Amino acid sequence: MTVSIFLLSLAAAAISGFADETAELQQNWSALQERNIELLPIPKHLSLARPQTLTKLVISGMATARYRAAMIEELSSRISELGLQVTVSNAPEPATDAYNIILATWDDSSAAAAMVPDNGDSRFAQAYTLTPGDHRLILSGKSDLGLLYAVVTLRSLIQNDNGQAVIHPATVADWPDFATRRCGLQFNPLGSPSRRDPEEFLANMKAALKWALRHKINAISQLPYIPQYSNIRRLNAKSPHFDAVLAARLKQVTDFARANGILAGRVGNFISVAEADNPEDAADPRFKDLLLFNRRHIATWGHLDWHQEINRRYADFFRASGFSFFNHHTVDSGGANDPALWSKRDAETRRLYGDDRVKADIALWTAVADCFKGLDMDFSITQYPYSGKYLTLEGIREVLHLPDNNTARETAQKILARNLDYLN
Repeated sequence: MTVSIFLLSLAAAAISGFADETAELQQNWSALQERNIELLPIPKHLSLARPQTLTKLVISGMATARYRAAMIEELSSRISELGLQVTVSNAPEPATDAYNIILATWDDSSAAAAMVPDNGDSRFAQAYTLTPGDHRLILSGKSDLGLLYAVVTLRSLIQNDNGQAVIHPATVADWPDFATRRCGLQFNPLGSPSRRDPEEFLANMKAALKWALRHKINAISQLPYIPQYSNIRRLNAKSPHFDAVLAARLKQVTDFARANGILAGRVGNFISVAEADNPEDAADPRFKDLLLFNRRHIATWGHLDWHQEINRRYADFFRASGFSFFNHHTVDSGGANDPALWSKRDAETRRLYGDDRVKADIALWTAVADCFKGLDMDFSITQYPYSGKYLTLEGIREVLHLPDNNTARETAQKILARNLDYLN
């Protein structure tokens, strides 16, 4: 398990170089359109050579590549969907009587790699290249995922030209704009696992995941099933906390996603222990003086044993469903003026931590993270301050709609100091 803490949501404009890429991307888009090649996202660098006919396609190199099975399936399914008579086979070495797809390790000294402006940002770890040669195309990736994306790009370069299979040899150097590219499938038209035939459900979800792969999406959230929050994050909730049959069905989806370079999980969940609109919780004296936020959620930084009991339930569900990531959220209220409504914390929290919100957060999140040890998943935390605007005087004035006068500036300065102190 890895743990990440998200403190700031900075603008995408912070990534340099986007504007400089626009003209070349437009040129590449035009080149693809001229040949009726559907390829999105558009590669950063692309040069198309004269198309060549295909009768036999041989894949060699890197026999133990992590996503090799997915790569072969991508090429085989492309041939099949185009209705082409082309054999696709594996071989230890390139063949003299075939068009060869050679999977090669990344070479930083190569001309293709030189086109990737790696500045250490994590998105460049997914870079890949295609380099054409005599009846061959050499594919390389800086990582397992990069190599898979090289094959995904190659897939689009295979076409049916009036019944004849052709490949468009291309020089390509590409990398994503963002390391994580995520979409949701919870409210998709494919149906939920409880309403559809299991085989039909799995087939539809596989089709959706293949669509995601072919658009180089590497994370799926908002999956079609997650337990009702009232059944799992209420301390008083009774077992079973989730539907084991649906969790097992969902694991087929998450396993297939992993095999295709896609992490499937859940983003967004509050830290809470009870719900004010639940009669049992409302009558429970243990929750009487705890923090109430968003009108119904009851929370505390104290009573870590409560948090661990709740999060062990989540861990059981993640283990059964195969979730790859999960995000927990601090008390989602208070804004820049009173982050997480810390000023309204309960007596037990005050007894344990006094005024030290940093100490309270560390204790809480450490206790929660311990529940997910041993799981093959990423656990992340969304924590105040949410935005860089919380860390500047003008930003504070903007988010709180304060006027431009000395009194408002003094107020903004005090709020800013609190937010900076928390980070320091």
